[in-house]
Formats: sequence, structure tokens, C-alpha cells
Amino acid sequence: MKKTIFIFTVLLANIAFLFAQDDDTLIFDKYNNQHIGLFAKDFRFITDKTDDTLSLYGLKADSLIILFYDPDCIHCKREIKKMRKDKKLNKAIVLKRVTVLTVPPDITRQEWEKSVKRMPDYWINAWSLDNDMIIKKYLWKVPEKFILDRDKRILDIDMYREDLDDE
Repeated sequence: MKKTIFIFTVLLANIAFLFAQDDDTLIFDKYNNQHIGLFAKDFRFITDKTDDTLSLYGLKADSLIILFYDPDCIHCKREIKKMRKDKKLNKAIVLKRVTVLTVPPDITRQEWEKSVKRMPDYWINAWSLDNDMIIKKYLWKVPEKFILDRDKRILDIDMYREDLDDE
């Protein structure tokens, strides 16, 4: 009985914590995936296919993988290569079950235009118009993948963690 009460209390505390969170005050914490379960912040971008301004919430997808990367980062290049070769991911993309959105925050448009040529054309390769918000709210280091459902709720965060405890 005590164990059940304890588990119920912990569950209620976690639910209260989630509802008490003001998403606008959350800043990325490298030791705590506090964004999981919350709705992603909307941001604006253009793509390599159009100069029209699009937004995260304007994308229609059953599942969305957002890859934040730096074109010069060796770990990012490895992650892109791994994703590009992932047969399950590519099949899901073809079946329109998953959409991949790549965003290199904090680079110039000219740098992005050069780097986007190396990206798969079946991904949405974006240049963000809202870098400050993305960096403040979501990024600690790159590469970082956010996995979202169709409603843009964050299901998982996969970040490069090689030296997480060293900093």
C-alpha cells in the first residue's frame, strides 16, 4: 500500500510539474530532457526549394525528425551520413510516415546555401529565420535530433553526448 501511495505521489508531482512549466521560461538543460512531452516552439524558415517563409507548425507530417546541425561539425557529418544510410528511416520517408527537417542554426544564409548542396534532397533542408529562439530554447550542442509527433509534441531528444560529463 505504501509503495502504491509513493508511486501515485511521484506521478502527481510529475504531472503538476509539467502543467506548472511555462514553456516560454524553459531554457535547454543538458542534463534534463525537460522538453519531452511539451509542444515544440514554432519557428520560421525557408528551404532550399522555396524562398517562401514556412513554419514548423505549417508542416504536415505524421512524425517529424528535426536535426539541428553545423555543416562544419564532424559529429554532425557522421549523424547525417548515418541517417542517410538508415534503411528503415528512408523507407518511412518514402511511405510518408516520417519527415526529416534539417536546420543549421547560427550560420549565414550564404554558408547554408553552400552546405545544403550536400544534404539529401528528400529531406526538408531549412535555413531558420528564428535562430536566437532555437539556440536559447533547444540547443546545447549539435548534432541534436528532436522527434515530434503530428501535433508537434516532443517525443524524444537525441543529442550528441560524448563529453557530456566533462563540461
